[in-house]
Amino acid sequence: MQKSCSKSRLEIKQSKIHGKGVFAISNFKKYETVFIFADEKKQIYHKPGCDCKICRMCIEIGPHNWLYPRPNSFGRYLNHSCNPNCGIKGNEIVSIEKIVPGEEITIDYSTTTIDKTWGHECFCGAINCKKFIRSVQYLPKNIFNKYKDYMPAYVRNNYPQNG
Repeated sequence: MQKSCSKSRLEIKQSKIHGKGVFAISNFKKYETVFIFADEKKQIYHKPGCDCKICRMCIEIGPHNWLYPRPNSFGRYLNHSCNPNCGIKGNEIVSIEKIVPGEEITIDYSTTTIDKTWGHECFCGAINCKKFIRSVQYLPKNIFNKYKDYMPAYVRNNYPQNG
């Protein structure tokens, strides 16, 4: 996996998906690090189903442990797609396909939490849009298998293996 976190390769601008998003201004190869999502871990003890401003922008990595992106970082503007071009490896956002300039950087939010009560409407516009995003336990097996190497181990290990 190549490292490439230069801000000169990304920009934050208006997104068709939601609010602002992170966009490529240069090419990214498949399996290339696009940016560091967060270098801060935060303990959060919110109730299940919480969709507050803090929880909405974090990635669950353990019981009550979350990756928390800094203000004005790319992680704060990372949008969801049901057909994402990136996934999660450790604290990095990694391309899972080739990305070209102008393309929005996206992940599948279903790969970021195990909270079975969490969910919200999806507006990604992908052909395969789920219309409603839920935690990893609700991913169809074929989609889970596609993204299982690109989600936190804690999230992956909470997928119902016999489901």
